[in-house]
Amino acid sequence: SRTRSLTRHAAAWRAAIERAASRGTALRPVEGLAPLGPDPRSHLEEFALLDTGELPRRGADGRLSLYPQSAAVLVLLDAGRFIMGSSSGDIDEGPPKERSVPAFLIGKHELSQGQWRTLMATNPSRYRPRSWPGTTLLHPVETVNWHESRGYAWRVGCRLPTELEWEYACRAGTTTRWWTGAEKA
Repeated sequence: SRTRSLTRHAAAWRAAIERAASRGTALRPVEGLAPLGPDPRSHLEEFALLDTGELPRRGADGRLSLYPQSAAVLVLLDAGRFIMGSSSGDIDEGPPKERSVPAFLIGKHELSQGQWRTLMATNPSRYRPRSWPGTTLLHPVETVNWHESRGYAWRVGCRLPTELEWEYACRAGTTTRWWTGAEKA
């Protein structure tokens, strides 16, 4: 099914490659991913990680409609430069330094309990459906350690983000000391 993802979604791949190229990002088809098109607000390309569930659908507003069986969604971040670190004495991140990051894919949301269960056939979460009021399989999986998370990522052909990638993604283009602005929220 991973190889079929390239032929079954060939038209969507061609469109995604063309849109990425218009932003200066080289993209090639990746087995196991299905292009979902750009997010209507961020305009970033989104992809379903097929081994983790079913293709999510877009609602009338263009936003993804997620349900317990939905696949994990990855977002393509274009290459860029940013200031990594902080000069604040209250956090230990070293002096700020301009860094370059190549284009990469990162999860749009936390991995859900349903997505974990689809691949691992277990739900290690403490706060899961029927054990905590209001919790569904759409809630993030928790009570997993770094090694378990890395193992899950490896099984679906991914890896955990590097510190550089994580900070670049979290900053989302901001240049202030805090992602919320000049002051800590």
